[in-house]
Amino acid sequence: DLAFQRTSIQVLHASTRVINPASRRVIHKCGFQYAGQGMLNSIVAGQVPVERYRLDRKTWTSLRNWVHF
Repeated sequence: DLAFQRTSIQVLHASTRVINPASRRVIHKCGFQYAGQGMLNSIVAGQVPVERYRLDRKTWTSLRNWVHF
């Protein structure tokens, strides 16, 4: 909420390793939507597969309005 409430940012991005279902659940609960897969360079593990997510301001506003009814 803070990013959208205090800044003019329009889209937030998040990614999680494919093998991390707990992180995926948190991202979903925050309202992020699936945006694809890719590879990310990890200092510890080298190239790792990730799932990418995004949450835009319009979706965030809609979710906030729905929750407050």
